[in-house]
Amino acid sequence: MTVLERAERALVKVAEVLSGGKLVEVSAVHISGVSYLTIRDAGLHFLEELAESGARFRVPATVNPAGVDPLHLSPELRETLPHDFVEKQCRILHALEKLGAELTLTCTPYLYRDFRNQVVAWGESSAVIYGNTVLGLRTDRWGGPLTVLAAVVGKVPETKLYRDEGRYPTHVVEVRVGQRYPWSLVGYCIGTVLRSGTPYLKLRGVPQGRELRNFLAALATPSNINRCVLPGLTPDLVEPRGRVPEVVITEEDLRRICEDLELREEPDCIALGCPHYSYEDLREILSILVRLGSRVRYPVLVFVSRVLYQRLLQEEKVLLEKLRKYGVDVVSGTCIVVSPLCESLGYRHVLTDSAKAAHYLRTLHRCRSSVTDLETCLRVATGAVRPW
Repeated sequence: MTVLERAERALVKVAEVLSGGKLVEVSAVHISGVSYLTIRDAGLHFLEELAESGARFRVPATVNPAGVDPLHLSPELRETLPHDFVEKQCRILHALEKLGAELTLTCTPYLYRDFRNQVVAWGESSAVIYGNTVLGLRTDRWGGPLTVLAAVVGKVPETKLYRDEGRYPTHVVEVRVGQRYPWSLVGYCIGTVLRSGTPYLKLRGVPQGRELRNFLAALATPSNINRCVLPGLTPDLVEPRGRVPEVVITEEDLRRICEDLELREEPDCIALGCPHYSYEDLREILSILVRLGSRVRYPVLVFVSRVLYQRLLQEEKVLLEKLRKYGVDVVSGTCIVVSPLCESLGYRHVLTDSAKAAHYLRTLHRCRSSVTDLETCLRVATGAVRPW
């Protein structure tokens, strides 16, 4: 039996459980679970053995953030991070590249390619909910190994989110929360309350750009929600079929759920870019720092894709240099969640604008975390405010 036949057989077995044996062809795959921090030796050996077997990807495959980006690792971090970790991360990326993956090293592949209205197999929760909600994509949330098999075969089980009947709203959710709260915390509260389904969201305002990405990423983090409906943004199947349950979320819910994410003590570090920041977000950081007129007093790490970082090196190096003058480090191809930076650099309390990052800092790294908006993060970083 060939590698392709074994991969197809494995997918059929999964489909028998999830979709009555039905498979659907996909036009692209986004592979999650590529950091050595999360897949360890078992995942490394799986990828290396698959690459050595002669298997190759049938469809275009982009790749999630790694534990480090070895192409753009500063000398300081190279000395600080465990050498064994860096070496094994390099082997993971080499195996993926040999299989045919494009090493984008990002959780926001949709910022660099037009995927609208495609049938895909994505494995990153924040990308899955963004694609299903905003881009008209059809994808479920797949685990890392299954995305690799999907890239080899070009198919996945045809679960509900690939069919019309699985995409209609299952709840109508009225969110009675004022806009003084960061959108990321609002999303985290909604996900914690609902846990599952496809909510039709009635919000006080609609987040845009980075705040929309943060909102949806946070909503998916404590839940199994992979699509929601935002009137005016969601392009397909937006109206509920018949009567569905109605849920009201209040400021009291948000305070109860997010109370321990408030900034109450001095942070060791400010981490931004979970999901990854865009070029426009970097410009916004610079604009805020220019207005504040001060260098940062705490480490500020901003995480971006390898794609964007390489563009900055080639075309926008001045922007990187200006940010460095203010003390901001732009970090390629990883994030605070899937890297060992907290442990290696001794961070015990991280301030972020991402409830997703805050959640996983606590569960994966046992690191205290607080959440606020971007402007407040930078005002804390420069010493303009001290809320604790």
